[in-house]
Parts: sequence; C-alpha cells; structure tokens
Amino acid sequence: MTINNKIIPINRLRDECIKDTQVKRFCQGQEWHYLTELPIHRDDCYLFILLEQGSGSMNIDFKEIRLDESGLCIVCPGQIHYNIRGENVAGWLLRIDGTCMSDDCS
Repeated sequence: MTINNKIIPINRLRDECIKDTQVKRFCQGQEWHYLTELPIHRDDCYLFILLEQGSGSMNIDFKEIRLDESGLCIVCPGQIHYNIRGENVAGWLLRIDGTCMSDDCS
C-alpha cells in the first residue's frame, strides 16, 4: 500500500525473534520511547496491546483509537498503525504469528 507515492513498510515478526510469539513489557521509559518513535507501518502478525496503567492513543487504518487503563487493543496483520502516544503508561505487547491463530472455535 502507498500513501503519497510512499510505500508503507511491513515489519516482520521473524526479523525480530525466532519464535512465533513475542512478549514485551513496556512502561514510560526506554521501551515506550521506542514504540512512540516508530514510523507508519504494518506488521505481518497480530499485535495485542494490554494497557495496565495510564492512557493513550494510536492510529489504526487512519482512525484514532483511544487506549484506556485496563484496555486491550488488537491490531490485525496488515493493518496500518502509527502515532502511538500515552501518559504514565505501563503494560504488555504480545505479537503472534497469524499462522498460530485458528478460525476453528470447536
């Protein structure tokens, strides 16, 4: 996908870890600073953001999504996301390869 003739990059889970999942703790510090500096992008995996404390927002598919304390945000593979912001935040990031997710609920 392109915006203003620029290609939106895809971050690949396998480029950052050797497993099908990645779990990271974040707080208003180094890891959170890394997240807020990420440019517009897509991921090839599911991204679950569990906010334990604080509040914030991010843009998903060009819509601003509010993140509240004790909230869960799910970003599906291929969704465009960027502009992560927050105040006094702490929580968890869980990234899961889409091949690990099943549509079968039986």
